[in-house]
Amino acid sequence: MMWLFSLFCLVLLTCCVSKDVKVSCVFRESCVLPCPFTPGTSPLIHWTKEPEDIPVHNYYKNQHQLHFQHESYRDRTTLSDQGIRTGDASLQLHKVNVSDEGKYECYVSTVKPDNVKQSSVNLKVYAPVLEVSLEQQEQQLLCRSEGIYPEPSVVWTPSTEHNTRVTKSEQGLFSVVSSVTLSDSEDKYICNVSTAHSWRRAVLKVKELTYELDIWSSDQDGLYTCLKQTDTESVILRLQVKPQHFTLVEVVCVVLVLFLVILILLVSFFIHHRHKVNSPTFVSHCNL
Repeated sequence: MMWLFSLFCLVLLTCCVSKDVKVSCVFRESCVLPCPFTPGTSPLIHWTKEPEDIPVHNYYKNQHQLHFQHESYRDRTTLSDQGIRTGDASLQLHKVNVSDEGKYECYVSTVKPDNVKQSSVNLKVYAPVLEVSLEQQEQQLLCRSEGIYPEPSVVWTPSTEHNTRVTKSEQGLFSVVSSVTLSDSEDKYICNVSTAHSWRRAVLKVKELTYELDIWSSDQDGLYTCLKQTDTESVILRLQVKPQHFTLVEVVCVVLVLFLVILILLVSFFIHHRHKVNSPTFVSHCNL
């Protein structure tokens, strides 16, 4: 008989306690922690955060009882009255922050039917990688990104020795600065910053081009930077612009053409002048 009693307790425990649910929430946004139950009269609902048993949201006597709610959750929790009537005690958590991460317990009991339901929700918070920037300081290339959670990883392509420093803000968000030394043998660098939930990368392309300008002056020669951005990538194209110089053959050809033009003009002028000198002069006499 003892084994029958143990089996009954095991079945009862299985019916009343459900498996943990995993929920991921975006930093500073709202998310829902699910807690379904069998609807009944006089529902009693307790949401707590473990392991400290912090009161998050209470509902009983058909009212939201927030007198003992922890101050860190003040004005940030919602339970739907309509949902409670239909068997949904899901907690909506607003303006999620890093400290909200952890395990939550939902306890629900009703009178008719006489029912008890307890469930757990494991909440994970993440702040996606929104931007990655590259900055050159002499021979060092710096890669920066900030406002990230959890702690990101940095990968450079080509794979090279790099110095990475990670700092944490009061809000629990991470910022990262990573640097590599530029090499003359490489014309492309990629800095990839990623977490389990998101990633972005910045690309630096260094190219030397010969560019012919319609109107060129010496101050137009130098380094030009072009930035192109997509949802997950920032491409920085750095162009070393050099003016188009004439070759020796081209210079000789130009000089010869100018010489011929001048020669033709001189010959034309000489012929015209000589023709004018040799032309007969007609004098008209009038006798009055």
